[in-house]
Amino acid sequence: MKNVIKNVCIGFLIVILLLITENVEALEIDLETTGSLEMNYFYSNVKLNNAIINVYKVATVSKDAVYSYSDNFLQFGENVNGKTTSELVEIAKNLSTYIAEKGILPTYLIQTNDVGVATINNVATGLYLIVPEQKIIGNDKYYSNAALVSVPSYDEKTQTYLYAVKINIKTEVTKLGNSSPSTSPSSTPTTNPTSSLDSTNDPGNNNAGTNGSGNNQSNKNDSENGILSPNTLDDIFIYFATLIMSFGIIIGIILFLTYTYQERKKSKKNNEK
Repeated sequence: MKNVIKNVCIGFLIVILLLITENVEALEIDLETTGSLEMNYFYSNVKLNNAIINVYKVATVSKDAVYSYSDNFLQFGENVNGKTTSELVEIAKNLSTYIAEKGILPTYLIQTNDVGVATINNVATGLYLIVPEQKIIGNDKYYSNAALVSVPSYDEKTQTYLYAVKINIKTEVTKLGNSSPSTSPSSTPTTNPTSSLDSTNDPGNNNAGTNGSGNNQSNKNDSENGILSPNTLDDIFIYFATLIMSFGIIIGIILFLTYTYQERKKSKKNNEK
């Protein structure tokens, strides 16, 4: 019986180690996989077609979602890792100023199509700054602040990385000659980093974004600027703790059954005497 218990314990330890290894690997970014950026530039029912969007690769990303500035941004002094929503918004603004001062050319320069959508394929992993140019239609001027987006982005619901990143550009509008802009309604605040981009799985659906749509529903993925990384240490700790507890319960049951078996065996021997 002792050998049986020993073998069961060894078996469970092996299973725990295998599951932990699998979980850690699943949380890593595949640096060899290229992604895509699909950007939807609109305000309410107005599709901002033929608008120019500048995209700058500002940082590379490691397997464990740590960003390191690219060559053109090595002198930019602000660390982008572990920042809050408001801090990321400010960093995006400062990066835009830095780009203008240094005369840095965009990594991608793309124009929106007839329905205000611009798509870039074969995008390397990393951190990108999206800088849409303003669009004037009649007496209305539509514009958006610079914002950061990561490829891939992290989906908290499925706990996976999404390499095909789809975003709605949060747009504001002002009347020409009027200094008071009309801001598109903002989504429900979340604890995740946000900026001037709203990520969605359906960029053509106004209800999924926050660009002046009638129904302001925050995206459940909460990846508005793509900078979403799992808290890996917490996930592994909870995962490991749960397995240890389960392991302890199972061992406890085995020991209880063994003890009960031994007591019955002793009782049977005593009765036979």
